[in-house]
Amino acid sequence: MTVVGILGPFLIGTGPILAVSSLVLSRSSLLILLGLVGAFYWITILIAISILLRGFTSTDPGNLASLSLLLTAVVLQGAARLLQAKGFRLGLGRLNAYAAGQHSTLTKQDAWGVILALGTGQAAAQSLAFFVSWLPFLRNGGTLTPPSSCWNISFFVQAALNSLGFSLVLPAAALLSCTAALQDGGMLSMAGIPAGLHLAAAFLTVLGSTNSAVCVLGTPAMLCLGLASVGLASSSFWRAEDLSRL
Repeated sequence: MTVVGILGPFLIGTGPILAVSSLVLSRSSLLILLGLVGAFYWITILIAISILLRGFTSTDPGNLASLSLLLTAVVLQGAARLLQAKGFRLGLGRLNAYAAGQHSTLTKQDAWGVILALGTGQAAAQSLAFFVSWLPFLRNGGTLTPPSSCWNISFFVQAALNSLGFSLVLPAAALLSCTAALQDGGMLSMAGIPAGLHLAAAFLTVLGSTNSAVCVLGTPAMLCLGLASVGLASSSFWRAEDLSRL
């Protein structure tokens, strides 16, 4: 596979991550550090889940056992996201108290940047996991089609588009979870809705890669889910109360 053939899917899958990193996170060394911390946290979580579920993997990604494993992995990541939201609430409260002592205050834009850094870290970790899992296929010519032979679309292009969708869904899920934590929201808003978005993205990815009847609509649905998630999360955040009570 040529360098251009690798670079194309890579830029498709990591486009939002690179854009956010260069336009938003690069303006602050703190946000860059938080993004790296978030990526390290989620890489650790993904490795731990992989080790935990390794003995239960199936050779058929579309059967019930594999879908059950997928559900388990999403639930475990949801628990890790909830823990991250709790830590975000605690850390932001400390920062706000420090800022008040300096006769200043945190703004919603500050909180937005912190959440975006953490969410982008998770998206980067997930994209890294995707691309690492594709390495065995790089020995082929780069036109390998999925098992479903989805309109002869390259496996790498389809997988990159799925990664693009995840790069939208995961930061949106982090934004929803952290916003609910700021408002002392219940478990449904803090963990349930973000996990539901994550689960929908995961199922669309699996079904779109294994079922010829779904793959034609699966990838566009994945991208639409990503855009809808970003819209929902952004609206939820900017309607939230200010940070003065933290």
